[in-house]
Amino acid sequence: MDIEKLATAAVTTYISKTDCLSPFISEGDKEPSWDGNIYLFGSSQKRKDDFIGRVSVQVKGKYLKKLIDKSKYKYHVDISDLRNYELYGTAYFVVLINEKKDTFIYYNLFHPIDIKRIISRVGNQKGTNIEFKAVPSYEDITSILINFNDNCHKQISFVKNPSFKVLDLNSIKEEQLPIEFSISCSGKDLSVVFDYMFTNEVFLYAKSPVEGYPNKPIDKVLIQQIEGVVNKKVTIDNIVYFDEFVIQQAKGKFSFNLGKCIIIDYFDNKPCKFNINLNHTLKEQIVALKFIIELCKKSSFNLGNKKLHLSNKANFDIKTYERRLKGLQSIQVVLDILKVQEDLIIEYGKYNDNHYLLEILIKVLVNKEPYNNSKWGDIQRVDMKIYNIYLPLIFVKGKNGEPDTFINILTSDIDITLSFENGKIIPAPQCILLGQKDYQSISNLYYKHIFKSLTSYGNEALLIERINLSMLSMLLAYDKIHSKELLDLSISLSEWLFVMGDSLPIEIRLLNKLQAIRRLRSLNAKEIIGLREITQDCKKPNILAAVYLLLDEKDKAKQYYEQIENKNDFNCYPIYSFMK
Repeated sequence: MDIEKLATAAVTTYISKTDCLSPFISEGDKEPSWDGNIYLFGSSQKRKDDFIGRVSVQVKGKYLKKLIDKSKYKYHVDISDLRNYELYGTAYFVVLINEKKDTFIYYNLFHPIDIKRIISRVGNQKGTNIEFKAVPSYEDITSILINFNDNCHKQISFVKNPSFKVLDLNSIKEEQLPIEFSISCSGKDLSVVFDYMFTNEVFLYAKSPVEGYPNKPIDKVLIQQIEGVVNKKVTIDNIVYFDEFVIQQAKGKFSFNLGKCIIIDYFDNKPCKFNINLNHTLKEQIVALKFIIELCKKSSFNLGNKKLHLSNKANFDIKTYERRLKGLQSIQVVLDILKVQEDLIIEYGKYNDNHYLLEILIKVLVNKEPYNNSKWGDIQRVDMKIYNIYLPLIFVKGKNGEPDTFINILTSDIDITLSFENGKIIPAPQCILLGQKDYQSISNLYYKHIFKSLTSYGNEALLIERINLSMLSMLLAYDKIHSKELLDLSISLSEWLFVMGDSLPIEIRLLNKLQAIRRLRSLNAKEIIGLREITQDCKKPNILAAVYLLLDEKDKAKQYYEQIENKNDFNCYPIYSFMK
């Protein structure tokens, strides 16, 4: 049995059955590492004008009494052959032949970059085992070899360049480099392209930052799904529900994503399927429910200028959706009244634990009904954590016919005053009511408002003292949650106090400013000099302990810490974190 002749005959017969490929494969090894070529044509006529290119071929035959896995096979390839293939690439076929002379053809396409990667990996080895897979259908091998030839030509200039380094997908992801790929397929239907893409590996390229330069090859990948944003409106009777939609294409499946809550799936030869997932923001849920309810009434909707019809409404429980929409709209009214800036994300798995708080707010703010709680006074601070939103509220019992209400400390205007011992009264920002626990939960969306509020009422001594306590509360909260935005707010407020807070001792203002900055970075030379100047005249052990903590001189800090009479007070200040 002539193994090599049977192998080359099997590959020649296989390629000959295609419409656009012509095999020229020798039965004997005429060249060092090749057995011939496969010629590629753009039509079944195979005329000279249709010629696309040619792919070098290597064919190996092997007798194998029994196949274990008919889909793949590992074969030992010589590194010397791979070095010869490196410049232009090679289609490598392995033909397994059993005792009945049955042939089983396997193949691997060695792109120049594949070869470069293999040689780099194996080092000084003379050969390596490489996995081959069973050849595809006659129709598929044509597109596969045309794309292989195209990719090999794109990679030639890179393998010849000694400074070129093989890129990997992880570095591309980390650097967020733009990538692209191209596919050539025989067949006029667009579905042929998608079928090819989701069945065969494609080569990715990093786009060149310079126009006209070739893109850098990365690696082969099997694409599971592609998606793109279509900037066209989704409407029903000219009412816009979504400003754009997302198209997703996977093997045997085509989807439209409308917002975050609705996915319409089209499967091969099956009716479309609506997937509605309401575990998203309140606003997204309201829009999705409005769309679904209206869709059931009209039975059609528009994606841009294309109108799609709904053939089956049986899967929609409209009455349930209408009840849910009414409840969500009541919640939105509450958030609007309280001027909440965050998007509420309702997690229905935690619905019962949060809904009773929403019912109280709806009862008071939407339905204007009185609320009685034996533990609450006429004016009561009430903090509510509802899903992802923290609300520092004040409940005010209505009098003289006025309704009960809730006031959001973060967004409402409240008449707050501070009284001096001499009877003087000054207005104050409502944000001075916020403490450490509040700052551990408040969204950073409110930070600009908080800073503006705290710094817009002047610099009376009593007010400055309260604002300074607010800044210290921010630092204590930062030490718990380590929010960069909260630290930035603390630093900004400490710098404002340093300039405007003349009623505070200069050493207190400097210590507070530098302890905020010290959480962000090391102190510079000028800042260190300022701290050392404090030590020259100051005799207070609490101030000196704080100075040496910021200077990172722990022994001296401990020495003065031991002299502090009320250590519990010192331990409650954020400066104590440096002692730990």
